[in-house]
Amino acid sequence: MNNQRVVVIGSLNYDLFLQVGALPQIGETYQAQGLVTAAGGKGANQAVQCARLGMACAMVGAVGNDSMGAYLLERLRQSGVNTSHVRGV
Repeated sequence: MNNQRVVVIGSLNYDLFLQVGALPQIGETYQAQGLVTAAGGKGANQAVQCARLGMACAMVGAVGNDSMGAYLLERLRQSGVNTSHVRGV
């Protein structure tokens, strides 16, 4: 068992990725074929990885008071990250 404890202070981002069939060349325009969302942010990514390595990890940061913020908090909690110091703004 890993007894290391980590506190991460950093960003939590709601990432949006547009899927396209090919990379456009200069002057070309493509319509997106799909949208993928994911939890991200340098701080959040580090916190999740620490938790996956078995460390007791807490995140300090801020998220929006909206569905995207709720999604980020849920993803962190599912990964085993303590979110009691993440504030909604």
